[in-house]
Amino acid sequence: MEIKVFGIGFPKTGTKTLKSVLETLGYTVGNYRLDILEPLKSGEYEKLVPIIDNYDALQDTPWFLLYQFLDKTYPNSKFILTLRDRDNWMASMNNYFVGKHDESSNRMFDFIFGYGLPRDNNAAYLSRYDKHIKDVKEYFKGRPEDLLIVDWEKGHGWEEICEFLKKPKPAVLFPHANKGNYVKRGKVFIPFHLKKSIYSLMKYFIWGRVGRSVNLELRDLRLTNFSFCHDGEDLVLFSLTRYFDRNTNVYVDLGTDNPVKESKTYLMYKRGYKGLNIVNKRASLIEFERYRSEDENILSNVVSDINNDPQETISRILEKSPIIKNKSVLLLNVSSEEIDINNLMAGFDFERSTPLFIRLPIASIQRESHLFLAKHNYVEWCRNLNSTIYKQNV
Repeated sequence: MEIKVFGIGFPKTGTKTLKSVLETLGYTVGNYRLDILEPLKSGEYEKLVPIIDNYDALQDTPWFLLYQFLDKTYPNSKFILTLRDRDNWMASMNNYFVGKHDESSNRMFDFIFGYGLPRDNNAAYLSRYDKHIKDVKEYFKGRPEDLLIVDWEKGHGWEEICEFLKKPKPAVLFPHANKGNYVKRGKVFIPFHLKKSIYSLMKYFIWGRVGRSVNLELRDLRLTNFSFCHDGEDLVLFSLTRYFDRNTNVYVDLGTDNPVKESKTYLMYKRGYKGLNIVNKRASLIEFERYRSEDENILSNVVSDINNDPQETISRILEKSPIIKNKSVLLLNVSSEEIDINNLMAGFDFERSTPLFIRLPIASIQRESHLFLAKHNYVEWCRNLNSTIYKQNV
């Protein structure tokens, strides 16, 4: 596609919904990038052109900062500004980043907002949010054919998007990702930062006070499957793997930042599985050694899409791993959306080690990835708005 589309709304304004919309319309969409801070700081935006050229569309952090450069570099492009109620946006930002200590996100958001992650900086964040909207509207003033402003909370959807992009309306329901609630399919998923408090209260009031009278044990509470992910993906993965032998099957988790919060494998770990966690940040490695000490945790740039050592592949790491030796890989989980799936899979020896399940984030999956997995006898088993799980067709 010659005409590119750029989403220039702030994160948590419905950017994942926009990504799903554009992909449904046939665009290849680039997502957020935290590894390009230096060109942003220096103003050397031209260095980002090779990345931009790989996609039909880009959205989320930090692309919304570059709308003027993108407009001049790619004439006739379309720009979509996603909005939402400013108080809802601030609440969503705070909810998403509670307890998160991501060094890359800290640096990026410090550059954008003047502070790191939201925490107690709501006024600064709201001021920057308002300024961005005002500046974008002023820049595109008198150019309604180039800028579309949408607010999913107000019911905007296929009609506005398709008319703006001159695309036929698809015969599918409009996707709404990350609505901000924790109730799905009749189950309540409790945000991680509340779980410890809730568990302590349950322990005191139920077990400590009335446990004996109703014959409850603390063990009964521990067997309750709380989700450590906001969308409950770890419950899905555990339900697929729960009946396999924990002594002969392991998981491999690639690129995760936090050993507990939003981890897709922590529930499996708590239920007796062990595995290999590969991280690319030393701070993450320290946290994994603290909270996942029975796992094997290693630091490697194999899960990074920059400065990657071609001699180090996922298969070579598995060959040297003592925890993988003489065991089957039950689950290969790719946590980071920044990982180049095609390069990663190219370095995986499926003849030597064949995971039964592979989970990939939707943002990282391209047509080549899907075809590559199909070639190795994998079928799409299930998906949600954030990820796809493939299963070996045996």
